[in-house]
Formats: sequence, C-alpha cells, structure tokens
Amino acid sequence: MPSRPSISDHVGTEQQHRDALTRWDPVKYKRVHALTYADLGDSRAAQARADEAVAAWTQTLTLMEDMTSDRTRKAITSLRSILAIYQRRNVPGATELARRAREALA
Repeated sequence: MPSRPSISDHVGTEQQHRDALTRWDPVKYKRVHALTYADLGDSRAAQARADEAVAAWTQTLTLMEDMTSDRTRKAITSLRSILAIYQRRNVPGATELARRAREALA
C-alpha cells in the first residue's frame, strides 16, 4: 500500500487527488468528482498555483450545477475566501468564479 502524503505535502496530496479522478467513474460518482476537484484546487492554491486552482474550482462548480448537499455547499463556501484574495490580485477567472460560487450558494 502506498504511503499517504503528510498534511504539509501539497504535491503528494495533489497527486492523490489526480489519481482519485482517474479511479472514480465521473458519471456514476459525480459528487465525488466535484469534491475531488475542490480538494485539487485547494492543493494547488496551497502551492501558490492560482491559475491552476481557479481551473480546478471552475470544474468543481461545473460539476456541482444542480447538485445540493451539505458537503458541496461547504466546499463552495471554503473556496470563497481564497477567491477574494485572487480577485484582489486580478487572477484570471477569479471574479467570474466568485460570482458563480455566490450564485451556487444563493
């Protein structure tokens, strides 16, 4: 069994999330995919890879359209604070993604 990444091992954590995306059927397990993309975005954000984080979170919101659960709402809520920072830094796509996140929580 492969070792699990440590909490501060963002590169290892990112790899685990990417691996999970290939193991789970994206149609049958749409919520799992959406939440995994959210986690992938978090891992990329922790590595100061803002553009890639925004891309992962964009995929998250696309998959979460018409999906409601406590876990999906928590995932969307958690990315909003980082998106606010990205908006101030003019990271491409952050403003549109923040708007979509707001609408998803409305």
